Parts: sequence; C-alpha cells; structure tokens
Amino acid sequence: MTFSWSKLRQWGGNVLFTLFFLVMMLDPTGTIFNTKGKYIPLIVYNLIFFRPSFRFVPFIFLVYVAVTCSFISGQLQGNSMDMDEVLIVYKGFAPLIFLLWAHHYDFVKITLFPAIVIALLVCLIYGFSSYDKSYEEAIYIFMKAHDDTVMMSHRYFLGVKIVALYYKSFVSLSFALFYFYYKLYNEPRRWYFTILPVLILTFAFLVSGTRATLLLLFFVIGLVTYRSIASMRQWKYVFYPAIVLFGLAFIVFFIALASEKTEASIAIKYGHLVSFQDLFEQHPLYLLVGQGVGTGFYSVGFHSMTVRTEWSYLELLRKYGLFGLLILLALFYPFKAMWEHRRNTYCFGLMGTYFAYLLVAGTNPLLFSSSGMIITLCAYSYISRLDEKTASPAAPPSLPR
Repeated sequence: MTFSWSKLRQWGGNVLFTLFFLVMMLDPTGTIFNTKGKYIPLIVYNLIFFRPSFRFVPFIFLVYVAVTCSFISGQLQGNSMDMDEVLIVYKGFAPLIFLLWAHHYDFVKITLFPAIVIALLVCLIYGFSSYDKSYEEAIYIFMKAHDDTVMMSHRYFLGVKIVALYYKSFVSLSFALFYFYYKLYNEPRRWYFTILPVLILTFAFLVSGTRATLLLLFFVIGLVTYRSIASMRQWKYVFYPAIVLFGLAFIVFFIALASEKTEASIAIKYGHLVSFQDLFEQHPLYLLVGQGVGTGFYSVGFHSMTVRTEWSYLELLRKYGLFGLLILLALFYPFKAMWEHRRNTYCFGLMGTYFAYLLVAGTNPLLFSSSGMIITLCAYSYISRLDEKTASPAAPPSLPR
C-alpha cells in the first residue's frame, strides 16, 4: 500500500465518523457523556477536506419544513408546547447535515465497530448481572439515573422468566447485523473473521427481551439465506413450503407472545392506542395539521400526560398531521435506488434490512432522533455510491447465478 494524501484524509474522516457513531450509539439519550449533538468538529473537517454534494439537500429541507410547519400549526391552535422537546426534535434531525458528504463514506462499514462495542457491552452487562445480583442492582441504578439508556427487567415470555437487557440504540445495529451474517454466509472460507461478531450480535439481540429486536434478528437471518437458496431449482419444492410453515409458526408464536397477560408493556402499548383513538375522535383536525411538535396528550398507558410514546408513526401523525408525509418521504427515498439494483444480492439484503428497521423502529421512540438517523445516513450513503457506480468495491459481490 502506498501513502497518499487522499487516503490519509479519508482515514481521518472514517475515524471521526466512527467515534461520532460510537458516541451516539453508546449514549442515545445524551445523558452519560453529554457530548451527543456536538457535530461541529466533524462538520468542519468535512468542509475543509471534502467537496459537498447538494443532491440530498431537498430531503434535509423537507424534514425541517415539516417540523417548522408543525410548530407553527401548534402555535396557531394555541396548544401548549414543551420548548425543550421542540429543541430536541430539531437537534434529533441534525445528523442529516452529513448527507452533504455521504457519497465520500461507506457508513455501513463505519458503523460495524460501534455496533460490536454495543453488543459486547450488552453481553458483559448480562454476564455480570447473571453472576452476581449486586452488579445487576448497581447497573440498574446507574441506567435509571441516565434516562434508561439500557432498560433492564425480568420478563416472562411464554411463562419463562428471562433477564432482558434492551439498549435503546439497538435499532441502529440493523445494518451491522445483516453485514456480518451476509459475510459469514457468502464467504465461508473466511468464517473465522466473522463468526465472533455474529455470535456477539446474535446473543445481544436474543437477550434484549423485546419482540421487535427478536423479529429483526430472525428476519435478517431469513433474508440472508433467501436469495441463495431460492435460486437453487432443486430446493424450490422444499424451500417455499418450508417458508409457509415457518411463517405460520412464526405468526402463532408472535400471537402467543402478544397475548401474554403478564406482560406489562402490552397493556401500556394498548393503552396508548386507545388514547390515540380518543384524541383523534375529539380533535379530527390533528389528522390534517397535527397537534404540533412538542405537544403532549393524556395516555391511559402511562396514566399521565406524555409528549411521546413508542408508537413512532402514530406520534408522527399526531404531531405533524399531513406534514409528516414530508418526513416519511425523506426516510423512504433510499428504496427507490435500492429497488433499481435489487438483483444485486447485497443491495437486496440492505433494502430488506432497511425496510425491517423502519417497521421495528415504528415501536421505538428514538426513530426520529439522532440515534435513529444513523441507519438513514447509512442508507443514503449506500445509494449515493450505487448511483456513482462505485458500490462494487465497497460492497461484497453478488452471488453467481
């Protein structure tokens, strides 16, 4: 390898973005390091060393137009607003500024190291908590003091008691989960490089204790194997019936989990849904112009006023009304380019993983936050490289036909 200035500046940018994503993943609530949202050094570095592309600026503009229109709508209606929450929303979309330089980076690969750190941390916490209950209590107290960065609980799934450790930034590990499973499956000769990350990530997702992350894990595993096995003619008579049986079993399993009466989270989420219905029936205008960003409503799920719930897309409708379509447009735009390159196995997998992420993140209040923007940045970074026809060296090759 020969030294060059371009490689050095690229290396510097990769390191800075790795640290940036690591901080956002480690501290999704911004209460531990108190450094979340401080993007200035990274912006300055990219302004100095890389030429920006204004191709994705309209999507940044649309997002902030939606937020501003929602704010104005709430003010005109005279609804009470939490100005701190309004500021959090504006800051939550701030990472989209890096779409100006997304074509210079492979954000999917840059997130791999931070994702492994998060998964390894969860494994360590689980190990210490299982070894000695005093560790569990100390960690629980620490996390409670920092806005439940890691949510710890003892939960019952199908009558079995488990220790659940849910890191709030788990959804931002989606592409890393797919990447390592893809590499393990499609490069079996180099399995020793990927087997450990796969085991660490898998264990972390399994002990998360939430249906959403478990669904994401099994979906990614199925996604990785689907394109290859489905292309084998001798397997199709077995494979497709197996998919149907697996799907039915999965639905039955999911319904069984959802009907667990001992699950307090089910009652809370159902209470939120009832409250959303009551709110829209009493204020149908909110379906058009929204209640306003930073507003709250009474939820029987919490038995109190709240400014946000886990139903992210319903929150989008409540706060933004039709203005929320602008935000959805920005989130779903990467599918356009990915669909055009769907014959590329790696691209097909990323597209499926991004779709699963958006579904799963719909039950995560951090979807519209700086942590939630990580996967969106990865998706835009990948499609920018696709369109420039430079994705081939940056991504694993398609499987042979």
